[in-house]
Amino acid sequence: MTVKLSRMAFLLVVAGFVAAGCASSGERVGSSTSTTLSQEDMAQVPGATLYEIVDRLRPRWLQVRHTMSMSGTPGQIVVFMNNSYLGGPDMLRQFQASDVIEVRYLDGPQASAQLRGYDSTVHVVGAIVMVTSQR
Repeated sequence: MTVKLSRMAFLLVVAGFVAAGCASSGERVGSSTSTTLSQEDMAQVPGATLYEIVDRLRPRWLQVRHTMSMSGTPGQIVVFMNNSYLGGPDMLRQFQASDVIEVRYLDGPQASAQLRGYDSTVHVVGAIVMVTSQR
């Protein structure tokens, strides 16, 4: 009986940690995923720039988690509009939700494999891609 209670107590503790981790992740669950923001999602922050929307709804997209490459180059988040490189996250301040259909996040390996046009010496740890038209 005590073995069953101990096991059940252990499972409850683990479930509590998992639930707490999900609740504090900073990622909102809604009509899009943790790697996209739809027009519906962005409409929840009226009058805001895309930077403010991302900062509020997907703050992790703006955080550099791996700061250095093997060569010592600092990690950077890059911003693209469709397939065109724009610069760093501050570029998002120039756009409103009405300018885009969707905003996507790519992690470093995905960004390096899919995106071109930025300085090859940049150590990309993530990319925010604004989509302005249906493909």
